[in-house]
Amino acid sequence: MNRRSLPAVAALAATTALLLTGCSSDSGPDDKIKGADEADNSHSSSQPPASNANRPKIEVPKTLKMDFEEWTDEDPRIQTILNDGREGVRAVNEAILQNPPNPNSPNVAFYHSSDALKDTKDWISGFKENDLTITGTIRYFDPVVKVRKGDRAAELIYCSDESGGASKNRKTGKVDDSATGSNFVQYVTLLQKDSEGVWKAAALEGNRGACS
Repeated sequence: MNRRSLPAVAALAATTALLLTGCSSDSGPDDKIKGADEADNSHSSSQPPASNANRPKIEVPKTLKMDFEEWTDEDPRIQTILNDGREGVRAVNEAILQNPPNPNSPNVAFYHSSDALKDTKDWISGFKENDLTITGTIRYFDPVVKVRKGDRAAELIYCSDESGGASKNRKTGKVDDSATGSNFVQYVTLLQKDSEGVWKAAALEGNRGACS
């Protein structure tokens, strides 16, 4: 899975670069994550889904602002998926902004599993190894949820605008906000509901330039 990001982060490796919010591939926006099929998007639920989970408090420093635009839905089931998807993004950014970045953050593990957890931990490790962090403002918009039959899996598709973000060297304080390709990325996340009712990211895909 190729990853691309702000320029200074992209320099971490010749074939692997880092994104502010997840991993990005060259797959098109219509490509499907394996296991994400048979959607059931009926909004018939009238009660919030049961959950026994004690969700962690995510605390992201003010050096990074995250704007989640219109991440709301009238269906409590859909809203829970949006909430957990959003907190998963915030947990990753929280881990990157720790000093040093923490790939083993329990909050990241709380909202990620399977391939998504492994890829995300490797990604955060790149920031730690290269003494980098992120700063500025990232905008997340146009979220769409597709619930799969059985109510145990869902596909969360959303866009991010990274034009206001930048990578920063922790030692020198130098900020690199020069542009590399499109600042807009479309993300597709396969979420699976665990035994406590938490929707965890199990797989991640993205396409730079698919959103505007």
